[in-house]
Amino acid sequence: MPKLSPSEFWSALKKGAPAPVYLVHGDDQRLVDKAYKAIESLALAGGQSEFNADYFHGRDADPAQILAAANTMPMLADRRLVAVRHIEGMKTPKDPEAPAKATTPRDRILKYLESPNPTTVLLLHAGALDLRKGDGKLETAAAKAGVSVHFPKPKAWKLTDAIVEMARERGRRMDQRAAEALAELAGDDMLALEQELEKVILYRGDRKVITREDVLEAVADIKETVVFAFTDAIAGRDGEGALIAFRRLADQGNEPLATLGMLARHFRLVWKMQEYRDRNQTAGVIARDLHLSEWVVKEKYLPWLEEFPASETGRIMTLIADLDIKLKSTRTDKDVLFERAIMDLCSSRLR
Repeated sequence: MPKLSPSEFWSALKKGAPAPVYLVHGDDQRLVDKAYKAIESLALAGGQSEFNADYFHGRDADPAQILAAANTMPMLADRRLVAVRHIEGMKTPKDPEAPAKATTPRDRILKYLESPNPTTVLLLHAGALDLRKGDGKLETAAAKAGVSVHFPKPKAWKLTDAIVEMARERGRRMDQRAAEALAELAGDDMLALEQELEKVILYRGDRKVITREDVLEAVADIKETVVFAFTDAIAGRDGEGALIAFRRLADQGNEPLATLGMLARHFRLVWKMQEYRDRNQTAGVIARDLHLSEWVVKEKYLPWLEEFPASETGRIMTLIADLDIKLKSTRTDKDVLFERAIMDLCSSRLR
């Protein structure tokens, strides 16, 4: 079968028996995982799953065990499932004494794909693959033996449409302004966006329409405590505290660019609120104009502004802009870049 588009894949999955091989991959991990579960359900439908399913993780998997499982006949069923998550993590051990043309774990998988067992569904799951290099051979071989489908993240100009569609799938209506707010707060990681959308839906209860204000109240309020811990530590030149808060945000599933987006949004709001404060505007006016809950303005921002020097806001925004460029233009580990930037911020006096 050929390499399929996502829509072709979903249509083919509804038409009958599964293929002997599937490679599902891409940087939209939400849809990759959804496809993985759908194939798993189809492969094990009507059989004894406890006897006919083997699961592996590419980082730790022994290819000999994967192939032994794939070549095993099903028990009391028409087929069995062998699933390998994150096949891209299957690396060749570095052995300086090994022959230059030694067989690699990936080579053994590729050899199996030349003639797969028809009573086994071999499900290969991956994140983003480098199709211009060795991963391209895996995609071609999987497509020839069965099905290969790529789930890319939506392009930037289509991201809000994808968010609106996610809401529609859950029986909610969401306009573009609400979707834009969610993307700004959660970034472009589709799993993170889905999780934040679920929080918004829970926050709004039975209401069928999700507005921008709903998103700002639900998502921003949920994360505000950790973001304030982060910014408070930076303002106080507390490098250790800032690093701890940054890692807490990472533990919540935030990628460095998403965390940077929240940090940039936070300081943009600080900058605007400093202007409102200079004009003696009330918390209610600030909350209305900046689309925040009045409680967040009163309890979080305004007390914090008393301690934060307005003269430093512009300099911090410049440092944030520099970090944004570095995160998008270098192959250096993004966590390392962010942590270095945190220490740079905390090493200079902000007061």
